Amino acid sequence: MERFEWGTAYFDPNHPLVWDLNFLEVEAVDAQVTADDLVAVADRIQGAVGLGHRRIVVDDDTVAESLAPRFRELDWMVNKFLFMELKRAAERPPRVRRAREIDRDNHRDVYVRTTSEAPYGGVPDVVRQLADHTDGIAARTGVRYFGAIDDDGTLASICVMFSDGEIAQIEDVATLKDYRGRGLATELLGLAISEAKEAAHDLIFLVADEEDWPKDLYGKLGFEPMGLSYDFVLPGDVVYGNENH
Repeated sequence: MERFEWGTAYFDPNHPLVWDLNFLEVEAVDAQVTADDLVAVADRIQGAVGLGHRRIVVDDDTVAESLAPRFRELDWMVNKFLFMELKRAAERPPRVRRAREIDRDNHRDVYVRTTSEAPYGGVPDVVRQLADHTDGIAARTGVRYFGAIDDDGTLASICVMFSDGEIAQIEDVATLKDYRGRGLATELLGLAISEAKEAAHDLIFLVADEEDWPKDLYGKLGFEPMGLSYDFVLPGDVVYGNENH
């Protein structure tokens, strides 16, 4: 960790391509701070250790919203993450015929495959380091892996549930491209939710992209918004979409 003018910078030299492990957290700013000021700090601190990307997390939603237009002008990605808490029963309880608990090795295999299909999955080191990151979290907290198997026998959809006994987070929901639209993720989530409720967690939550469609699926399954988180990213050293930034 390294302190800077408005917060703390975090680094993981063993996983430099994982944005969630290498970022600046802006904890407090004065009224005069600008996106350009934060970019300059990120360039100074993250550039000094050779990081190709830049990532800035702003704790205050109001401040983040005010900074977002300028970050967009600078061609940074503006991400809005919606935290959603399980508050009610699903509109239509999903079947769980094809969903089951799986082991870590089977989960990692499909995780690597689904991540390789993502826009940032063109760099093998990125995929490996992201998989290692999930394993690292699992090593420090309770974890269960769930998967859904298509009718042709392929394990095609996965998620993980992290738990400290009181709070459960459902994470890394992903389905292989060729198997999307078959209801596998819905069944998978139905099982994960059922297991989390059976374990009597005080809070069951997940995080969704506020501007993407999965949040609507989560809403149908009983999740409701409870907060937003922003980050600003310049991808830098990964292939994202059809461009190498």
